[in-house]
Amino acid sequence: MINYIKNNKSKVMKFIVLIVGIVILLVPHKGEVLQVEEVNLSTKIELSAKKELTESEKVEALLNENFDEISFFSKVFQINEETLIDKLTINYKELNLLDDGIIFKKILVDYLFNLEQSERELFGKNKVYCTKDSGYIINLINYYTDIYDNVDYSIASAIGEIESGFTSRYMLNNNNIFGGMANGRLISYKSIEYGTLMYIKMLSDGYFGKGFNTVELIGIIYNPMFNENGVKVAKPTWVNNVKRAMEKYSVKEKLDVTVFN
Repeated sequence: MINYIKNNKSKVMKFIVLIVGIVILLVPHKGEVLQVEEVNLSTKIELSAKKELTESEKVEALLNENFDEISFFSKVFQINEETLIDKLTINYKELNLLDDGIIFKKILVDYLFNLEQSERELFGKNKVYCTKDSGYIINLINYYTDIYDNVDYSIASAIGEIESGFTSRYMLNNNNIFGGMANGRLISYKSIEYGTLMYIKMLSDGYFGKGFNTVELIGIIYNPMFNENGVKVAKPTWVNNVKRAMEKYSVKEKLDVTVFN
């Protein structure tokens, strides 16, 4: 036997290699199985990530993402939350909700003001008397001036402080912090959240949006007088008081709507 191996080394080596190869093929290779499974899992994840959402799925995801804003403003305007969600879902194309770079809360507020005019029956009119402190009201001004971002937060806050102090019971009972009048009477709003929103909207549309963007220019309309030359100007004392109050509101913090929960 030994002589045979010595005389046939080449054949014997080939035979051994063949046997080893067969054994390797027959024995399960765990590494290879794991590798195959890993590749399959990775492929599945990649394919899933590439799956394109339908428009209705995108709208649903957008509304879920902005649910806190929807919930808050449904209370501000006194509209049923589910009704508002349904309206947004139906009108998403008209509102351009799927466009890139939209500011959802601005679209939402503009839509609610328009809807309030066209479908008034959807909105409540319950008077909610203000029980909030000045800090809460100032936070409302802060948040709303993110929506109406042409309005200067410090000016809006200072005027509110000068006109109501955020504490005048007569004005807060009417949810009016800025002294707005109609027919010789203080305008009354259904809630402090709604009344403060109307104040910031008024500043945006009627003042800042028309170029009245300084205390002096705002005062010509807001608190006017005629000087010795007969020219209509802002009352100097009012201007000074507002500017002094503005110093307290020089820093504007970034607020999330959940601060009002």
